[in-house]
Formats: sequence, structure tokens, C-alpha cells
Amino acid sequence: MDKQNLLLLIEASLSNDASRNHDLSHYLDGIEHKPGVAEFFFDLVGDNSLKAPVKLFVAVYFKNKVKKHWNINGNDSWELQQKQISPEEKASIKSKFVQVFLANCQDNKVSQLLCDTLYLILQQEIDQWDQLTNDTLQLLHSKDKYEYVYSGLLILKTFMRTQRWSLGDDRRRLDLIVENSFELLESLMDDLVSNGLDDTSASNLIYQILKIFKYATFTSMPQYFIRDIGKLEKWVSYQLTIASSESSSSLMALDVDRRTVDPRSKSQKWAFANLCRLIGRYGGGKSMSREAHLNQFCELVTSNFAPEILTQVFKIASNWSQNPESHWLSQKSLYYLIFTIHQFVNGPYNWKLVQPHIREIIAHLVLPNLLPTDDVVELYESDPDEYYKRYIDFGNSTTTANDAAVNLLAGISEDKLKQIYSNTEDLVVSCFTNEKNNPFQVEASLRVLACFSLQLNQSDWDVEGIVKVTLPYLNAKEYPFLQTRACDLITCYGAGIRDLNLLSEVFQGLLKNFQQDDDPLLILLGAEAITVLISRPEVSDSLRPHINSIISKLLKLSNEYEFEAVSDIIQAFVSEFSAEVQPFALQLFTDLNENFQRIMKEMIDNRNDTDKEYQGIGVLDTMLSIVNSSDNVDHVTRLADILRPTVLCTIQNTLDMFLVEVLSICETIVSKTKQVSQALWDVYMELFDSASYYFIPDVCQPFWEACIIYGFKDLNFKSPQVQKAIEIISNAELFEDYPKVQYELLSQIILACDVGPVIPDILKLSNTSEPCIHIEIVLSCLVTNPQLTVSNIDLTQFLPLWMNNQKKSPTVFDVKLQILALISLLGLDGLSVIEQVKDELTLKLVQLLETLPETMRKRQELLDSLENAQEDDFEYEEDEEDDLLRETILDNVDVLSKFKQFNSTGRITVPQERLRNLQ
Repeated sequence: MDKQNLLLLIEASLSNDASRNHDLSHYLDGIEHKPGVAEFFFDLVGDNSLKAPVKLFVAVYFKNKVKKHWNINGNDSWELQQKQISPEEKASIKSKFVQVFLANCQDNKVSQLLCDTLYLILQQEIDQWDQLTNDTLQLLHSKDKYEYVYSGLLILKTFMRTQRWSLGDDRRRLDLIVENSFELLESLMDDLVSNGLDDTSASNLIYQILKIFKYATFTSMPQYFIRDIGKLEKWVSYQLTIASSESSSSLMALDVDRRTVDPRSKSQKWAFANLCRLIGRYGGGKSMSREAHLNQFCELVTSNFAPEILTQVFKIASNWSQNPESHWLSQKSLYYLIFTIHQFVNGPYNWKLVQPHIREIIAHLVLPNLLPTDDVVELYESDPDEYYKRYIDFGNSTTTANDAAVNLLAGISEDKLKQIYSNTEDLVVSCFTNEKNNPFQVEASLRVLACFSLQLNQSDWDVEGIVKVTLPYLNAKEYPFLQTRACDLITCYGAGIRDLNLLSEVFQGLLKNFQQDDDPLLILLGAEAITVLISRPEVSDSLRPHINSIISKLLKLSNEYEFEAVSDIIQAFVSEFSAEVQPFALQLFTDLNENFQRIMKEMIDNRNDTDKEYQGIGVLDTMLSIVNSSDNVDHVTRLADILRPTVLCTIQNTLDMFLVEVLSICETIVSKTKQVSQALWDVYMELFDSASYYFIPDVCQPFWEACIIYGFKDLNFKSPQVQKAIEIISNAELFEDYPKVQYELLSQIILACDVGPVIPDILKLSNTSEPCIHIEIVLSCLVTNPQLTVSNIDLTQFLPLWMNNQKKSPTVFDVKLQILALISLLGLDGLSVIEQVKDELTLKLVQLLETLPETMRKRQELLDSLENAQEDDFEYEEDEEDDLLRETILDNVDVLSKFKQFNSTGRITVPQERLRNLQ
């Protein structure tokens, strides 16, 4: 390999000469399979004569070479095996690794790439590289050589990172390296913490040591600390000292961005983070370890360390609050500081320690971190989407002090809240200081009240008192961000308003905010708050004449911004004002469909955009609400025509994140119209044409069943829809994980149309399945073609199997299917097997007819409970509930009439008193 030529090609490529890029790519392709290429590039990484950009390119190439070709096995392609790194080459690279690392320890980018490469190698070779441990410990012994110690720490950190998830016996390797290295680290920390907290180089070492501690204690505690808790006490002391250190003038001279990434700030952040994790997992926090062998250790940490850590945390918080210049903390440090208190608040043991101080914490730590800044107000005006994600939507959590403060407040239980504040007035007075005229202070206070909404709405708190405090800020036009926050408070507490005058004032304030045109956040939050009130006649009557313009405005908002909540808000209006929506439902559905198509096109280009995904799902849910609220069959059928291109595009582009929702709309349209339009047959065929790569049985089942129930009655066996169904249902591979779905669908197909030509094949297929599945298929065949069925089964075996496998909680479908199958069987002539058990089968038929009303009552009860949102009153298992609610081909079959008709033939004899019970 020609070193000079390669370096010239790399330099030319880095100079943005497009023609030389091709030359370099061609050269690299030509040497990739040659023996020794990995070591050749590794040696180049260690060559300090290389220019920095060239060396960086070489280090990236070496890392990628290791990633692709270090671990090749016999199952990989011949081409890959030709490029694998040989054992001899691996051994040579490992023997020189520390030397090359030392040569690059001052280059942060290259050293990070070498750490990443080492991580890849250790994942494969950690048991075959004892020399690395010895070399690393030697580096750590060289306390007077900064580059040696720094390199040793980086290598040790990488080792710990590979082992951070290990548990049980797998931790022996980690425990051994901790035993051999942590005393060295303690010796370093003694000097560094005593003398180097304001030294950037020393802080860089501290930062790496704290990351090593993090990885060593990430999932469990090393034996080094379990055996001697005094060792842990030393590390807790180090980290408390670092966390409480004052901010030097040199640090404060930096701007905030540079200050945040300075090693001194990063060390402080990891001190807070490690203490937070220690309390959370071992010191009585909410994530306490459940490892039995750590019970005693956790008790010691909870009793010995937790009180002192909390005391120091309070001091740090107080110093930050009173002297932010000399005790400055980065956003990440504040996040972990507040989260540590959160661990105390929510843990099972430490509430008594924090309870006497929690009001002060809320006043002097939490409230200040909820204060908006000029930059936040600028964000409100310039980027409403981003503001909404950061400061309105609880679902977008980040490691900022703002989010830690919100989570701390929201995590205080209602019972604990009563221990903090005696009543609502006490809470409000505590939140609203004397600076009621300071809009930033008011914003923070309102956010505190919003965070407590779940707890306050659960009990006898005076939520109207909170609404009254909020009311003036609905009209604070000079501070739109404050109006928006006031709307958010009404969303939290508006349902508790009982005073009609207060309700009127609140509603008028919200309506004015919604009606203005140039503030999307105020429009959004105003509308959301109104949805909380629309069940009140005083509000709904006022809105009813204007519902068209209200929804049109919300649709415009949805088109222009990515607010997830818009769809839920539109859905709430559609559900409440379904009659008023009817005249323009088609246009509304069309507008929503166009909105979704825009989102869908964007998702095709970027499938990982979760915000867009949630927005799209919200739009589809709203479209489903429109279908559900529409009673005009012709209109609903036209909705299918509008939806058709959207569903086809979803299927053709495998946008599976939307498949459940689009098929749910299709299934609802079929169920409401009780027919399958041509548009939906197109969807049906497209869905099953794509089955080989896209078919998800349990997702497709409801739509497919609806098509079978309402569409197959007009088809014959040779229809393409039936043929496609038989083709798909016979594909065992597609249903490998969904056998129940396969046979439920097959049963519906058998009952829906004449499949006589394939009944022998169907029975043969079902005979290999579970007894309950086989029974259902045979019964379905008996209902539609009894003569052919009995000629393809052994009744002497099937009848006992059937009678001995009765479901404990049969559905309406189960009962009806058995009744119809028994009528078919008992109606056959010349079968001695049937004649021998005729009385038993007749008795079973009557018993099933007697149980049918109760089974139907249960189903109706569940339907009513779901409609009235009272499903918790009925204790059904999820699978049982699904079966009870499932729509089937037999729902509209009057089996009692069929029985009476059959009984009139005189083929069976039923006692008169039993017959009277069936009237």
C-alpha cells in the first residue's frame, strides 16, 4: 500500500476536488480486501506528522473498518470474509493500542474516535485482552504525566462503558477492574478535589473519573463498595464537594454556552447526576434497586448518606438562589439538583426528610426555574411550535431545570400536597408573591398551579378559587404569553367551575382569545380550554351557530403549525356538535384528508419524525370521529371515495405507523353503511396484494371481517375478492404468530359464502390446529355444507372433542354457531352416529338456546358500558372483552326462529315445558 499516494489522495479529497473524491474512493475500494489494511491505517493514526484533517479522516476510516470487519463469522458472505481482519493483525493492533492512544490524547476528535473504536473491539475481545488492563493501570500510576493519566482514564471509561449493563455473574469482570483501579482513582481524586477544582486540566480529569464512577454503578453496585461502605462515603464526599464548589471569576467570565461545556461545569453536572442516581437506586429514591443481595446495602445508604446528601443539596440550592454569580449552575446541573429532591419526594422512605423544607424549595428553587426569560418570550413569538413543545406539552421531556421543576411538582401526591399547603388559599398565596404585577413571576406562579392540577382535581380543593385568580390574566393583552398560560390553567381547572357568573366571564375571555388572528398559541390554548366547558349548556348553546367557522379556523391552524393538540380539539367539537357538523361533514373530512396527505408526503421523506407521526394520527382520529358522528349513509359512502387515495398511498408506501387508523376508518365506513363500496374493495385488494411484505394480521382483521360480513354476501366463490381471501388465509407463514386471527377470519369466510370446493382442504388444514380452533372451523362448515363436511370428518371423534371442549365464557357468536351446527347435524338423514346420540344433541341444542339471552345481555351490557364510559364497572379480561364485542356474520341471524322452523319438522322431540322457556 502506497502511503504517500494515499495521503495525497486524502488531502485532495479534503480540498473539495470532486474529481479526486472519485480517485480516493476507487483507491480505497481497491485496498479494502488486502491483508494488513486495518493495521496500516491504525499506524497512520499514530503518525504525528500527519496534518490534523488527514489524521481525522484516517481515524474515521479505521473505526469503520473495525466496525465492519473485526468480527466476521462463517454465516457472512464470501465478500465480507475476504475483508475480515486476521487474528495476527488484531493482535498487532491491540499490542500497539495504548501507544497510539497516547500519541493522540491531546486531539479530542481523534481520541474520541479511538475510544469509539476501542468500545467496538472490547465488545468482542474483552476476555482476550488482559494486557489492556495492565497497560491502563500503568498509565494511571504515572500521576506526574498528565497525558498518561488522561489516556488511562479515557481507556478505563471505555472499558466501564462496555460493562455498564452487566448483572449477576457477568459483573465479575467489572468488579475486578474496579478492585484494581479505584484506589488509584481515589488517590487522584484526593489531590484533584483538594487543589484542582478551578483548574481546567484537573477538572477534565475529574470529569472522566466521575464518568467512570457512573458506568461502574450504572445498573448495580460494585462489590468494592458493598463490602466496604466507607469507600462509598469517600466518593460521596468527593462529589458533594464538587457539586457545592463556588464559581470562579474565570469561569463566570465565559459566556453561558462556553461556560456550560467547560470541564469545571461538566464535572459539577456529573457530580449531581451521580448523587441523584445513588439516591434514586440505593438511597430510598423512587427507582430503588430490587436486587435482594443489596437490601442491607440500600438500608445503609438510606440511613447514612441520604440525610447528609439532602442537607448539602438544600445548601447548594440556597446558595444558588441567593448568590447566583458565585454559585452559578448549568441547566444540566440544576436539572439533576432538582431531580435529586424529586427522588426524596417520591421515594418510599425519605419524604419525612424533605417535607419540612419543601415550601422553601418550591419558592426558591422551583419557581425561579419556571420563570420565562426574554429569550423564552422571543421564542413564543418567533417559533410557536417549539415553544409549545418546550413549555406547554408535558410529553416532550428534556434534561433542563424547567422540566425537572415541572416533574417535581407534578410528582407530589395529593396526600403530600395537603401536608405542604393547608388549603387552596394557602397554596395561591404561597405561589403569588408580592410581585403580582411582574408578568414573568405571574407566569411561573400559574405554571406551579397547573402542575398541581391532577392532585387538586382529585379531592375537595377549591379549584374555583384558582380560576378566579387566573381570570384577570385571560385579558392581559400586553402579555400574550401570560394570556396563553391563563388559558392553560382554565383547561386544567375549568371543569370544576360551578358559579355561572364565573363561567360566563371565563368563557367570554376564552372566546375573545380564540377569535383573535395573529397569535397561534393563544388561539390553540383558548380553543383547548373551551373544549373543557362545551358540555355546559351555557357554553354549547352560544357556540352552536358558529361551529363551522370555529372548526375551519382550527383546520387552518393545523395546516400551518405542528400542534398535536389541534386534532384532539377538533375531535372534541365534532363529538359535541355532531348534528351541527353534519351539513359540512364532507368538506371537513376533505380538508382533514388533504391535511393528512400533506403530513403523509412529509413522512415518506422522513419516517423518523415522531412529531409528524403523532400529528398525522391525531388528524386520522378526527376523521374517524366524523365518520362515527355521521348518520347519512350516502354521505358516509362518499367519505370512502375521498379516503381511497389516502389509504392506497399509505399501503403502497408502507407507512405502517398510520395503518391502524386508516383501516379503522375504512372498517367503520363499512359497518355504518353495511356495504363495501368499490373504493373500499380497491383498498381491500391493494392491502392483500401487498400481503407478502406488509400484511399484519391482527391490524387488518377488523377491516377484513367487516368486508366479509357486509360484502361477501353478494359474491360467489370465484369472485376475485373471495379468491384473494382464500389465498391469503391459506398462507400459514403469514399467520405463524396469529393462528387465532387466521381461523376467526376463515370461519367468517365459510359462513359468508359458499366455499364448498375447498371445504375438504379447509378441514384438513384445521385438523392440525388447537382443538378450539378446529371445532370452530368444523362447526362453520357444518352450518353451510353439512353433507360435505360429515363426509370429510370422523364424527365419532369430533363429537366427543366438541362436547368436552366447551368454553367457560362463550360469546354470542359461539352460542349461535353451535345452535346452527346442531340444527344442521340433526337435520341430516341416514347417519347412525347422529341417531345414537340424537337425544344428547337435542338436549345440548335446547341448553344453548336457553343460555343465549343471558349471553346476549352480557354483550349489550358491555356495549352500553363502553358507550357511557363506564367500562370499569365490568370486570372482563381484555381478550374476553374483544371477543364479546367482535362483530360477526351471525349477529343478525335469528337462531330462535330457525330452531322453531326446524322443530316444526318433527325431526326432534323437545319437552313442552322446555319449549315454553324458549318463547
